Amino acid sequence: MNLSWVTAFMRLNLIIINLALPALSGLAEDVPSKLEQAATFAPAESRWSVTAGAEVRSLGADFRMARPAPLNTTVFGGLSNRDPGLYRGGSGTVHYADGQVGPDYNSAFAPSAGAGGDALGIIDNAGQVKPNVRTETTFGTPIAELRFHSYQVTGGDAARGTMHPYGASDSDTGLGGSLSFAFTFKSTEKDSLAAVLGWSCVQSNPGSGQPLVSAQGVTRHQSQINHTYIYDYDQGSGTAANPGAGFPFDASSSAGTAGYIVYNPVLYSGQPTGDGFLGPREISQGGSSTVKATAVTQVTGLRVTLNEINLAVRWERLLRPWLHAGISVGPTLNIVNSDFSTQTAWYLSGSHTPAAVDRWRQDHSQVKAGFMGQLTAQADISPRLFVEFHAGYRWVADADVDSGPASARLNLSSWAGGIGVGIRF
Repeated sequence: MNLSWVTAFMRLNLIIINLALPALSGLAEDVPSKLEQAATFAPAESRWSVTAGAEVRSLGADFRMARPAPLNTTVFGGLSNRDPGLYRGGSGTVHYADGQVGPDYNSAFAPSAGAGGDALGIIDNAGQVKPNVRTETTFGTPIAELRFHSYQVTGGDAARGTMHPYGASDSDTGLGGSLSFAFTFKSTEKDSLAAVLGWSCVQSNPGSGQPLVSAQGVTRHQSQINHTYIYDYDQGSGTAANPGAGFPFDASSSAGTAGYIVYNPVLYSGQPTGDGFLGPREISQGGSSTVKATAVTQVTGLRVTLNEINLAVRWERLLRPWLHAGISVGPTLNIVNSDFSTQTAWYLSGSHTPAAVDRWRQDHSQVKAGFMGQLTAQADISPRLFVEFHAGYRWVADADVDSGPASARLNLSSWAGGIGVGIRF
Protein backbone atom coordinates (compact mmCIF):
# COMPACT_ATOMS: atom_id res chain seq x y z
CA MET A 1 0.00 0.00 0.00
CA ASN A 2 1.23 3.49 -0.81
CA LEU A 3 2.36 5.14 2.44
CA SER A 4 1.23 8.55 1.34
CA TRP A 5 -2.42 7.38 1.17
CA VAL A 6 -2.32 5.98 4.73
CA THR A 7 -0.85 9.20 6.06
CA ALA A 8 -3.54 11.26 4.36
CA PHE A 9 -6.39 9.07 5.80
CA MET A 10 -5.07 9.38 9.36
CA ARG A 11 -4.77 13.13 9.08
CA LEU A 12 -8.43 13.33 7.88
CA ASN A 13 -9.65 11.35 10.94
CA LEU A 14 -7.82 13.67 13.31
CA ILE A 15 -9.46 16.71 11.67
CA ILE A 16 -13.01 15.17 12.04
CA ILE A 17 -12.46 14.32 15.73
CA ASN A 18 -11.18 17.81 16.54
CA LEU A 19 -14.26 19.35 14.91
CA ALA A 20 -16.80 17.04 16.68
CA LEU A 21 -15.52 17.23 20.25
CA PRO A 22 -16.88 20.75 21.05
CA ALA A 23 -20.39 19.85 19.85
CA LEU A 24 -20.50 16.62 21.90
CA SER A 25 -19.30 18.46 24.97
CA GLY A 26 -22.15 21.05 24.71
CA LEU A 27 -24.78 18.31 24.27
CA ALA A 28 -23.60 16.51 27.38
CA GLU A 29 -23.80 19.68 29.42
CA ASP A 30 -27.42 20.39 28.24
CA VAL A 31 -28.94 16.94 29.10
CA PRO A 32 -29.30 17.43 32.90
CA SER A 33 -31.07 20.77 32.52
CA LYS A 34 -33.59 19.28 30.06
CA LEU A 35 -34.32 16.38 32.43
CA GLU A 36 -34.84 18.76 35.38
CA GLN A 37 -37.41 20.80 33.49
CA ALA A 38 -39.34 17.65 32.56
CA ALA A 39 -39.42 16.45 36.19
CA THR A 40 -40.92 19.71 37.55
CA PHE A 41 -43.86 19.86 35.09
CA ALA A 42 -43.10 23.54 34.49
CA PRO A 43 -46.34 24.73 32.89
CA ALA A 44 -46.47 26.61 29.67
CA GLU A 45 -47.68 30.22 29.88
CA SER A 46 -51.48 29.88 30.54
CA ARG A 47 -53.87 32.66 31.44
CA TRP A 48 -57.15 30.70 31.49
CA SER A 49 -58.22 27.68 33.52
CA VAL A 50 -61.45 25.79 34.20
CA THR A 51 -62.17 23.49 37.17
CA ALA A 52 -65.05 21.07 37.80
CA GLY A 53 -65.63 18.95 40.89
CA ALA A 54 -67.69 18.16 43.98
CA GLU A 55 -68.82 20.48 46.79
CA VAL A 56 -69.73 19.67 50.41
CA ARG A 57 -71.67 22.16 52.53
CA SER A 58 -73.78 22.14 55.69
CA LEU A 59 -77.15 23.95 55.85
CA GLY A 60 -79.24 24.37 58.98
CA ALA A 61 -82.72 25.48 60.03
CA ASP A 62 -84.38 26.81 63.19
CA PHE A 63 -87.92 25.44 63.39
CA ARG A 64 -90.81 26.98 65.27
CA MET A 65 -94.25 25.46 65.81
CA ALA A 66 -97.31 27.68 66.09
CA ARG A 67 -100.74 26.94 67.49
CA PRO A 68 -102.66 24.70 65.04
CA ALA A 69 -105.20 26.81 63.25
CA PRO A 70 -107.82 26.75 62.06
CA LEU A 71 -109.44 24.13 64.27
CA ASN A 72 -110.34 21.01 62.30
CA THR A 73 -113.97 20.70 63.35
CA THR A 74 -114.39 17.28 61.73
CA VAL A 75 -112.53 15.86 64.75
CA PHE A 76 -115.44 16.81 66.98
CA GLY A 77 -118.12 15.67 64.59
CA GLY A 78 -118.16 18.96 62.74
CA LEU A 79 -119.87 22.25 63.36
CA SER A 80 -123.25 22.37 61.68
CA ASN A 81 -126.09 24.81 61.41
CA ARG A 82 -128.37 22.59 59.37
CA ASP A 83 -132.08 22.37 60.10
CA PRO A 84 -133.40 21.46 56.65
CA GLY A 85 -136.99 21.19 57.93
CA LEU A 86 -139.77 19.01 56.60
CA TYR A 87 -140.55 18.21 53.00
CA ARG A 88 -143.80 19.91 51.93
CA GLY A 89 -144.11 18.86 48.30
CA GLY A 90 -142.92 19.95 44.88
CA SER A 91 -140.08 18.84 42.65
CA GLY A 92 -137.31 19.59 45.17
CA THR A 93 -135.56 17.31 47.65
CA VAL A 94 -134.83 17.77 51.37
CA HIS A 95 -131.53 16.21 52.44
CA TYR A 96 -130.88 14.85 55.93
CA ALA A 97 -127.87 13.31 57.63
CA ASP A 98 -129.23 9.83 56.91
CA GLY A 99 -131.27 10.12 53.75
CA GLN A 100 -133.56 12.35 51.74
CA VAL A 101 -137.25 12.96 51.03
CA GLY A 102 -138.64 14.27 47.72
CA PRO A 103 -139.67 14.94 45.09
CA ASP A 104 -143.41 14.23 44.87
CA TYR A 105 -144.14 10.90 43.20
CA ASN A 106 -146.42 12.37 40.53
CA SER A 107 -144.01 15.22 39.72
CA ALA A 108 -141.42 12.57 38.88
CA PHE A 109 -143.55 9.96 37.07
CA ALA A 110 -146.97 11.51 36.30
CA PRO A 111 -146.66 15.31 36.10
CA SER A 112 -150.10 15.76 34.50
CA ALA A 113 -151.80 14.10 37.48
CA GLY A 114 -150.83 16.82 39.95
CA ALA A 115 -149.49 16.33 43.48
CA GLY A 116 -150.27 12.94 44.99
CA GLY A 117 -149.33 13.50 48.64
CA ASP A 118 -146.52 10.91 48.76
CA ALA A 119 -142.84 11.42 47.97
CA LEU A 120 -139.83 9.54 46.73
CA GLY A 121 -136.79 9.19 48.98
CA ILE A 122 -133.75 7.31 50.20
CA ILE A 123 -133.48 5.67 53.64
CA ASP A 124 -129.91 5.00 54.79
CA ASN A 125 -130.41 2.28 57.40
CA ALA A 126 -133.01 -0.11 58.81
CA GLY A 127 -133.02 1.65 62.22
CA GLN A 128 -134.89 4.53 60.65
CA VAL A 129 -137.91 2.33 59.91
CA LYS A 130 -140.42 1.70 62.74
CA PRO A 131 -143.08 -0.71 61.38
CA ASN A 132 -146.67 -1.29 62.50
CA VAL A 133 -147.16 1.91 64.51
CA ARG A 134 -150.79 2.29 63.38
CA THR A 135 -153.34 0.75 61.02
CA GLU A 136 -154.94 2.35 57.99
CA THR A 137 -158.62 2.87 58.83
CA THR A 138 -160.19 1.91 55.51
CA PHE A 139 -158.35 -1.22 54.52
CA GLY A 140 -156.64 -2.15 57.81
CA THR A 141 -153.14 -2.20 56.29
CA PRO A 142 -150.18 -1.32 58.53
CA ILE A 143 -148.58 2.13 58.68
CA ALA A 144 -144.86 2.54 59.51
CA GLU A 145 -142.89 5.58 60.61
CA LEU A 146 -139.70 6.80 58.93
CA ARG A 147 -137.27 8.87 61.00
CA PHE A 148 -134.66 11.15 59.45
CA HIS A 149 -132.13 13.18 61.40
CA SER A 150 -130.09 16.36 61.32
CA TYR A 151 -128.28 18.40 63.97
CA GLN A 152 -127.04 21.84 64.81
CA VAL A 153 -123.72 22.13 66.66
CA THR A 154 -122.20 25.37 67.86
CA GLY A 155 -119.14 25.80 70.06
CA GLY A 156 -115.65 27.18 70.51
CA ASP A 157 -112.18 25.87 71.21
CA ALA A 158 -109.47 26.75 73.71
CA ALA A 159 -105.82 25.73 73.65
CA ARG A 160 -104.43 24.01 76.70
CA GLY A 161 -100.92 23.02 77.76
CA THR A 162 -97.44 23.91 76.52
CA MET A 163 -96.27 22.99 73.06
CA HIS A 164 -93.21 20.72 73.01
CA PRO A 165 -90.78 21.43 71.53
CA TYR A 166 -91.65 25.08 71.12
CA GLY A 167 -88.63 25.48 68.85
CA ALA A 168 -85.90 23.18 67.56
CA SER A 169 -82.82 23.38 65.36
CA ASP A 170 -81.24 20.89 62.98
CA SER A 171 -78.67 20.83 60.18
CA ASP A 172 -77.70 18.52 57.37
CA THR A 173 -74.60 18.22 55.17
CA GLY A 174 -75.31 18.14 51.47
CA LEU A 175 -73.23 17.10 48.47
CA GLY A 176 -73.32 18.84 45.12
CA GLY A 177 -71.26 19.98 42.15
CA SER A 178 -69.09 23.00 41.37
CA LEU A 179 -67.64 24.70 38.31
CA SER A 180 -65.28 27.68 38.03
CA PHE A 181 -63.47 29.72 35.37
CA ALA A 182 -60.30 31.68 36.18
CA PHE A 183 -58.39 34.35 34.22
CA THR A 184 -54.90 35.36 35.33
CA PHE A 185 -54.54 39.09 34.67
CA LYS A 186 -51.23 39.68 36.49
CA SER A 187 -48.31 37.37 37.25
CA THR A 188 -44.67 37.33 38.35
CA GLU A 189 -42.22 34.48 38.74
CA LYS A 190 -43.83 33.36 42.05
CA ASP A 191 -47.14 35.23 42.41
CA SER A 192 -50.26 35.80 40.33
CA LEU A 193 -53.68 37.49 40.52
CA ALA A 194 -56.74 35.99 38.85
CA ALA A 195 -60.44 36.78 38.48
CA VAL A 196 -62.60 33.73 39.23
CA LEU A 197 -66.25 33.16 38.25
CA GLY A 198 -67.68 30.16 40.09
CA TRP A 199 -70.92 28.20 40.50
CA SER A 200 -71.95 25.51 42.94
CA CYS A 201 -75.18 23.68 43.77
CA VAL A 202 -75.81 21.80 47.03
CA GLN A 203 -78.99 20.09 48.25
CA SER A 204 -79.60 19.49 51.96
CA ASN A 205 -82.40 18.15 54.16
CA PRO A 206 -82.33 19.88 57.57
CA GLY A 207 -84.97 18.48 59.88
CA SER A 208 -84.35 14.87 58.92
CA GLY A 209 -81.96 14.24 61.81
CA GLN A 210 -84.48 14.42 64.66
CA PRO A 211 -88.24 14.24 65.20
CA LEU A 212 -89.60 17.79 65.05
CA VAL A 213 -92.95 17.42 66.80
CA SER A 214 -95.11 19.67 68.93
CA ALA A 215 -98.28 18.70 70.79
CA GLN A 216 -101.09 20.83 72.11
CA GLY A 217 -104.31 19.95 73.87
CA VAL A 218 -107.57 21.42 72.55
CA THR A 219 -110.87 21.47 74.42
CA ARG A 220 -114.17 22.46 72.86
CA HIS A 221 -117.35 23.20 74.76
CA GLN A 222 -120.21 22.71 72.34
CA SER A 223 -123.98 22.85 72.34
CA GLN A 224 -125.98 20.59 70.08
CA ILE A 225 -129.59 20.49 68.93
CA ASN A 226 -130.72 17.17 67.47
CA HIS A 227 -133.59 17.25 64.99
CA THR A 228 -135.76 14.22 64.19
CA TYR A 229 -138.14 14.38 61.23
CA ILE A 230 -140.96 11.79 61.22
CA TYR A 231 -142.97 10.75 58.16
CA ASP A 232 -145.72 8.16 57.88
CA TYR A 233 -144.94 5.38 55.42
CA ASP A 234 -147.56 3.25 53.65
CA GLN A 235 -146.26 -0.11 54.84
CA GLY A 236 -149.06 -1.97 53.08
CA SER A 237 -147.91 -0.70 49.67
CA GLY A 238 -144.18 0.01 50.11
CA THR A 239 -141.53 -2.59 50.92
CA ALA A 240 -139.06 -0.67 53.15
CA ALA A 241 -140.42 -2.44 56.29
CA ASN A 242 -140.47 -5.89 54.73
CA PRO A 243 -138.07 -8.54 56.09
CA GLY A 244 -134.92 -8.69 54.01
CA ALA A 245 -135.22 -5.17 52.62
CA GLY A 246 -131.79 -3.84 51.62
CA PHE A 247 -130.31 -0.53 52.80
CA PRO A 248 -129.70 2.13 51.80
CA PHE A 249 -133.28 1.67 50.63
CA ASP A 250 -134.02 3.45 47.35
CA ALA A 251 -137.64 4.65 47.30
CA SER A 252 -136.89 6.83 44.30
CA SER A 253 -136.83 4.33 41.46
CA SER A 254 -139.75 3.59 39.17
CA ALA A 255 -140.02 0.06 40.53
CA GLY A 256 -142.74 -0.98 42.97
CA THR A 257 -140.74 0.41 45.92
CA ALA A 258 -140.97 4.04 44.78
CA GLY A 259 -142.87 6.61 46.84
CA TYR A 260 -145.25 5.90 49.77
CA ILE A 261 -143.55 8.46 52.05
CA VAL A 262 -146.62 10.48 53.05
CA TYR A 263 -146.09 14.25 53.31
CA ASN A 264 -149.73 15.34 52.75
CA PRO A 265 -152.34 12.97 54.27
CA VAL A 266 -155.26 14.87 52.69
CA LEU A 267 -153.95 14.41 49.16
CA TYR A 268 -152.80 10.88 49.86
CA SER A 269 -156.12 9.84 51.45
CA GLY A 270 -157.84 10.90 48.27
CA GLN A 271 -155.99 8.05 46.57
CA PRO A 272 -157.42 4.51 46.71
CA THR A 273 -155.02 3.75 49.59
CA GLY A 274 -157.26 4.58 52.49
CA ASP A 275 -157.13 6.90 55.46
CA GLY A 276 -155.46 7.22 58.86
CA PHE A 277 -152.13 8.83 57.92
CA LEU A 278 -150.54 11.69 59.88
CA GLY A 279 -148.63 14.65 58.46
CA PRO A 280 -144.87 15.06 58.87
CA ARG A 281 -143.68 16.23 62.30
CA GLU A 282 -140.41 17.37 63.84
CA ILE A 283 -138.91 16.77 67.31
CA SER A 284 -135.94 18.82 68.55
CA GLN A 285 -133.80 18.16 71.61
CA GLY A 286 -130.84 20.19 72.88
CA GLY A 287 -127.81 19.55 75.08
CA SER A 288 -124.16 20.43 75.67
CA SER A 289 -120.89 18.50 75.79
CA THR A 290 -117.13 18.93 76.17
CA VAL A 291 -114.81 17.26 73.69
CA LYS A 292 -111.05 17.00 74.23
CA ALA A 293 -108.43 16.36 71.59
CA THR A 294 -104.67 16.65 71.06
CA ALA A 295 -103.17 18.32 68.01
CA VAL A 296 -99.74 16.93 67.06
CA THR A 297 -97.85 19.03 64.53
CA GLN A 298 -94.86 17.47 62.76
CA VAL A 299 -92.34 18.59 60.16
CA THR A 300 -92.51 15.85 57.53
CA GLY A 301 -89.84 17.24 55.20
CA LEU A 302 -87.67 20.24 54.34
CA ARG A 303 -85.50 20.11 51.24
CA VAL A 304 -83.24 23.08 50.52
CA THR A 305 -81.42 23.57 47.21
CA LEU A 306 -78.79 26.33 47.18
CA ASN A 307 -77.31 27.59 43.92
CA GLU A 308 -74.37 29.95 44.46
CA ILE A 309 -72.72 32.19 41.85
CA ASN A 310 -69.54 33.90 43.05
CA LEU A 311 -67.14 36.45 41.53
CA ALA A 312 -63.83 36.49 43.38
CA VAL A 313 -60.26 37.72 43.14
CA ARG A 314 -57.65 35.05 43.83
CA TRP A 315 -54.04 35.64 44.86
CA GLU A 316 -51.85 32.62 44.21
CA ARG A 317 -48.23 31.72 45.02
CA LEU A 318 -45.96 28.99 43.64
CA LEU A 319 -44.73 26.99 46.66
CA ARG A 320 -43.12 24.16 44.74
CA PRO A 321 -42.55 23.69 41.03
CA TRP A 322 -45.72 21.56 41.07
CA LEU A 323 -47.74 23.16 43.92
CA HIS A 324 -49.74 26.42 44.01
CA ALA A 325 -51.56 27.89 47.06
CA GLY A 326 -54.04 30.73 46.97
CA ILE A 327 -56.71 32.73 48.74
CA SER A 328 -59.96 34.02 47.18
CA VAL A 329 -62.46 36.64 48.36
CA GLY A 330 -65.54 38.12 46.72
CA PRO A 331 -69.33 38.55 46.69
CA THR A 332 -71.87 35.79 46.03
CA LEU A 333 -75.40 35.62 44.65
CA ASN A 334 -77.47 32.80 46.16
CA ILE A 335 -80.70 31.32 44.78
CA VAL A 336 -82.48 29.43 47.56
CA ASN A 337 -85.26 26.95 46.67
CA SER A 338 -87.09 25.06 49.41
CA ASP A 339 -89.84 22.45 49.66
CA PHE A 340 -91.38 22.52 53.15
CA SER A 341 -93.98 19.94 54.31
CA THR A 342 -95.81 19.69 57.64
CA GLN A 343 -98.86 18.00 59.06
CA THR A 344 -101.13 18.21 62.09
CA ALA A 345 -102.77 15.01 63.32
CA TRP A 346 -105.81 15.35 65.60
CA TYR A 347 -106.37 12.69 68.25
CA LEU A 348 -109.50 12.44 70.37
CA SER A 349 -108.87 11.80 74.05
CA GLY A 350 -107.98 8.14 74.65
CA SER A 351 -107.45 7.28 70.98
CA HIS A 352 -104.16 6.43 69.26
CA THR A 353 -105.64 6.72 65.78
CA PRO A 354 -105.93 10.22 64.32
CA ALA A 355 -109.49 11.38 63.79
CA ALA A 356 -108.26 13.81 61.12
CA VAL A 357 -104.97 14.86 59.52
CA ASP A 358 -104.28 18.27 58.00
CA ARG A 359 -101.34 18.46 55.58
CA TRP A 360 -99.46 21.43 54.14
CA ARG A 361 -96.74 21.73 51.52
CA GLN A 362 -95.18 25.03 50.51
CA ASP A 363 -92.51 25.81 47.90
CA HIS A 364 -90.38 28.92 48.26
CA SER A 365 -87.79 30.59 46.02
CA GLN A 366 -85.63 33.47 47.26
CA VAL A 367 -82.48 35.34 46.19
CA LYS A 368 -79.91 36.28 48.85
CA ALA A 369 -76.62 38.18 48.68
CA GLY A 370 -73.49 36.91 50.41
CA PHE A 371 -69.71 36.95 50.69
CA MET A 372 -67.10 34.21 50.46
CA GLY A 373 -63.52 33.61 51.58
CA GLN A 374 -61.66 30.52 50.40
CA LEU A 375 -58.26 28.82 50.49
CA THR A 376 -57.17 26.76 47.50
CA ALA A 377 -54.33 24.37 46.67
CA GLN A 378 -53.52 23.16 43.16
CA ALA A 379 -51.23 20.17 42.56
CA ASP A 380 -50.00 19.68 38.99
CA ILE A 381 -50.33 16.25 37.44
CA SER A 382 -49.05 17.41 34.03
CA PRO A 383 -47.98 20.74 32.52
CA ARG A 384 -51.68 21.65 32.02
CA LEU A 385 -53.78 19.32 34.23
CA PHE A 386 -54.08 19.81 37.99
CA VAL A 387 -56.06 18.69 41.04
CA GLU A 388 -57.62 21.44 43.16
CA PHE A 389 -58.63 21.33 46.83
CA HIS A 390 -60.56 24.19 48.39
CA ALA A 391 -62.11 25.07 51.74
CA GLY A 392 -63.70 28.28 52.99
CA TYR A 393 -66.58 30.05 54.62
CA ARG A 394 -69.73 31.42 52.99
CA TRP A 395 -71.77 34.14 54.65
CA VAL A 396 -75.35 34.39 53.37
CA ALA A 397 -78.35 36.23 54.83
CA ASP A 398 -80.91 33.91 56.49
CA ALA A 399 -84.12 32.97 54.65
CA ASP A 400 -87.55 32.45 56.25
CA VAL A 401 -90.02 29.80 55.05
CA ASP A 402 -93.35 28.52 56.38
CA SER A 403 -95.78 25.65 55.92
CA GLY A 404 -99.07 25.51 57.81
CA PRO A 405 -98.53 26.07 61.55
CA ALA A 406 -94.74 25.59 61.27
CA SER A 407 -92.05 28.02 60.17
CA ALA A 408 -88.29 27.74 59.72
CA ARG A 409 -85.39 30.14 59.43
CA LEU A 410 -82.79 28.71 57.05
CA ASN A 411 -79.20 29.17 58.23
CA LEU A 412 -77.32 29.43 54.93
CA SER A 413 -73.96 30.66 56.27
CA SER A 414 -71.58 27.74 56.66
CA TRP A 415 -68.19 26.19 55.97
CA ALA A 416 -67.76 24.55 52.59
CA GLY A 417 -65.13 22.38 50.95
CA GLY A 418 -64.53 20.52 47.74
CA ILE A 419 -62.21 18.82 45.29
CA GLY A 420 -61.98 19.12 41.54
CA VAL A 421 -59.91 18.59 38.42
CA GLY A 422 -58.85 21.50 36.24
CA ILE A 423 -57.07 22.35 33.03
CA ARG A 424 -55.06 25.40 31.97
CA PHE A 425 -55.22 26.70 28.45
